[in-house]
Amino acid sequence: MAVLRGFVQMSPKIAFAFAGLHTLEEMTEDYFQPFFASVIPIRVGFLNRATTRQLLANPKPEFLLIYEAEAMDRIYDLTFGQPYLVQLLGFLLVGRYNEETFEEGKPREPVFKVADVDAIIAQNELFQNGSYYFTGVWQQAGQDASGQQDILKVLAKYSEGCSYL
Repeated sequence: MAVLRGFVQMSPKIAFAFAGLHTLEEMTEDYFQPFFASVIPIRVGFLNRATTRQLLANPKPEFLLIYEAEAMDRIYDLTFGQPYLVQLLGFLLVGRYNEETFEEGKPREPVFKVADVDAIIAQNELFQNGSYYFTGVWQQAGQDASGQQDILKVLAKYSEGCSYL
């Protein structure tokens, strides 16, 4: 951590992006990690539908895989634009495509469809690979105001969402 702190303090051309469940304020409470006290927080919230689509479909100009609009909508509906989950689903889809195409030798179009997204969900790949995130959310819901975990249990029954009306 001392080396990273030195980079941040000595070079204006180096930047780090930290993402997680804990805020920088929480991280600076650890006296033995003064590194976090020397960084500037920039809050990143949930992505809207259009930004989620742009992130998935255009990560780099040379990205040759295509998402059907319905697949991007499904990802947004599943994640509500939570950046880590959007990125994780995209990563898992590309990994699945590479495995099928290059390791198994199955010919397939370079297009992600709703069925591809649903296959990731059905095989629990999102939950297994994102277990640290989901565990962290669950633990945070167990702190502070009581009943938050109970609310999450009720909401979990509505996989397609629910209305408060």
